[in-house]
Formats: sequence, C-alpha cells, structure tokens
Amino acid sequence: LLINNTVNKYGSVFSNELHYNLLFSLIPKTKRKFIRYVKKKKKDKKSFERSAELYELSQREIQLYSENFGVNISKYEQ
Repeated sequence: LLINNTVNKYGSVFSNELHYNLLFSLIPKTKRKFIRYVKKKKKDKKSFERSAELYELSQREIQLYSENFGVNISKYEQ
C-alpha cells in the first residue's frame, strides 16, 4: 500500500533508476523458494463420451457436473 501510494503520488518525480533503487531498498530481501506445482489429473474422455451418448447430454455438461457437483461418472455408466 505504501509503495502504491508513493508511486501514484510522486511517480513523475522518480526516474527509472531512482524508482528501482527506492523499491530495492524498501522491499525486504528473501531467499528464493521453490514452489511445487500440483499437476492436474488427466480426465478420461471415454467415460464422458459413453455417458453423453447414454443420457443424451453433451460431454461438456457431463464434465461440468463431474467437476462442480462431485458426481462420479463411472458409477452411472452401464
């Protein structure tokens, strides 16, 4: 908030180098942290296709029901 207000109010006063030095001295220095990303689970398109044909719905609708409402699609396949 402090940095945003300073830059908005006095932005024309700072040159690029002065602005960089101000931010460099104000923002605390930390070690770089490694962030682990979680991969998405692959969806089985075949189950969506079978259910879509069986219940006469689009694959997109079935995928939406599966994701948002936690419906187990494999349970409804015959």
